[in-house]
Amino acid sequence: MEEQHHHHHKRQRIIQGEAHEHHRHVEMQQHREDPSLSSWIELAKKTKVRDLLQSRKREFAHGITRFVFSDSLKHVLEVLQKQNILSAPVMDKELIGMIDIVDIAYFALDFYNKRIQSNDWKGDCTADFFNKPVGELINYSANDLPYIVDEDSHLADVIRLFGGNGAVHAPKPHRATVMNSDGMICGIISQSDLVWFINSTKSQLPASLLSRTMTSLNQVKGCVSCRLDTPFSETLSLLYLNKVGAVALLDDQFRLCGNFSASDLTSLSHKSFDYFSGSTIQFLTKGTHSKSSAGPPLWIGDEVALELALDGLVSNKLHRVYITNTHGLPTGVFSLTDALSIFAYLIAHSHSS
Repeated sequence: MEEQHHHHHKRQRIIQGEAHEHHRHVEMQQHREDPSLSSWIELAKKTKVRDLLQSRKREFAHGITRFVFSDSLKHVLEVLQKQNILSAPVMDKELIGMIDIVDIAYFALDFYNKRIQSNDWKGDCTADFFNKPVGELINYSANDLPYIVDEDSHLADVIRLFGGNGAVHAPKPHRATVMNSDGMICGIISQSDLVWFINSTKSQLPASLLSRTMTSLNQVKGCVSCRLDTPFSETLSLLYLNKVGAVALLDDQFRLCGNFSASDLTSLSHKSFDYFSGSTIQFLTKGTHSKSSAGPPLWIGDEVALELALDGLVSNKLHRVYITNTHGLPTGVFSLTDALSIFAYLIAHSHSS
């Protein structure tokens, strides 16, 4: 679904404050009052989660993957990789939570660091990692609380939920379990589904909104990055420290040349830990079967319009596209979360809400 240094490297934590919030508020005023935006919001209010899931099943026809508390991490990783998904519900008669690849990534980092610090890297100690019951890793990242929506919920409300009503520091889930009227799980709705809906209905959105550039939407705000020769354990630490799902990879001139995301860890194996101390590029080529290193990530210029950025995400089934300047240096990132934050803000602050 997702695409996928010996030297001290620049690493930036994306921090947005009240000034950014006020700037967005002022910038979005013109769109809130646009009649065509109101008609699009009405469409989002009339469309139910059930309708969207039925539309998406024509593209993604696999059933609902679920695990039980005692399933081993080895089994979970095999299923996630085979199904090409990043998370799934964990059941014990009823839903007890979600397991996400970010939870597994954080656990892998902690497991490696604790073994290194205790000098306990002997024999097949990785068996302890792969035998771990998945139930013990639910919300290991402390950033993956379970969200449940009703299949009759309207997409306008779900977009507001996923976009945190457009507020900078509000929780913004990546996916939610969908329940039917009988209290049974009938699907999973994700950020990708909602952005697909927005992109598929963009003909009804204001041209003045779709033509907004990445710069004017405040997306040129830096991104978390490191060089290809950064030790992989440090790169993985960047995910943890910055609470992000991906890191931009740079060449020796600090130009964008790759992407590492938590999804690359679905193919973790016993030998993967042997490459945690090596470079990031070495891990991606030898320590995992990930396709990340097969080519450069999708990038766009800072003056690219919202319409093209949305289409880039959806057409390429990506979670993010990087923004670069004319020299190829990354200046920002436009993610599914960013897209949903924009539309959540517009819905939450529209006169029709």
